[in-house]
Amino acid sequence: MFNTALGPSGHRFARLSDEHLTIYFTSRRDSDSTAGHQSRGGMMASWMIPGALGDIPVALDFDEATGRCVAAMASGRVWEVTGIPNPDPARWPVVMPFPTPDPFGNPPAYALPKPKQVAPRWSDEVDKYFPYKNRPDCYGGTPWLIHEALHIPVVRPGHHPPSVGEYGARTVLFTVEQTKPGSPFYDEVIEVRPLPGSDEGNGFWLLVMDCGNWEFYRLKPVGGLDDIVAHLQHGGIGKLRESDEPWPADERKLDQLSRWMYRYDTRFGKWISKHNLT
Repeated sequence: MFNTALGPSGHRFARLSDEHLTIYFTSRRDSDSTAGHQSRGGMMASWMIPGALGDIPVALDFDEATGRCVAAMASGRVWEVTGIPNPDPARWPVVMPFPTPDPFGNPPAYALPKPKQVAPRWSDEVDKYFPYKNRPDCYGGTPWLIHEALHIPVVRPGHHPPSVGEYGARTVLFTVEQTKPGSPFYDEVIEVRPLPGSDEGNGFWLLVMDCGNWEFYRLKPVGGLDDIVAHLQHGGIGKLRESDEPWPADERKLDQLSRWMYRYDTRFGKWISKHNLT
């Protein structure tokens, strides 16, 4: 016998069987058949229910925002577990895995070969190593950072993907240190194209991650991405900054993200957890 509960955004659901309580993604990133990696059906977490044999699950409630599942059994026992929470499931239904591997079966960045460098320390293989980073519906991804932390409008309500080059925010370069587990220091170059009707923030930005602190710097209008790469081949990124002072950011949003990442990393760091329910 099975019971299921669907999260409000429709992106996650929990399933209760006689012996297991499992949380799944309802949609998954298109798999690359050449990569040889399976998505494992979008499973996010799975728990063994102790003493379930001979009992029957009769009800299941799943709070997507907190990741909390409550399972009621015919014997009168009630099991409760907490999965992976999402601070804003209605607006940002997908959560970026911290750390990888992610629940769609993509290998962790540190398990892949070293990134190809287009300039010393810099790589442009963003989608290969961080497939969630540029999704327009991903909490904590690059569009979220620009839209929520810098308040530059780059995402329409409903997160309809834009036409290529129309609008949005995407990481186009990253320093290779970011692929190391728990790396506290890394930089990213972000291309920002605001929604039509707004020119605010248009151009390239530098994100500096320093021990859990996000700092954003607008870059000088030096041209396109190729021009930035050409500069990086002969010098550092610092000379391209418009100012030595970071751009004002919404610290409340960044603090929320930092707390969520810490909670995820300390409590849900492993993709599939097999713990008895208490």
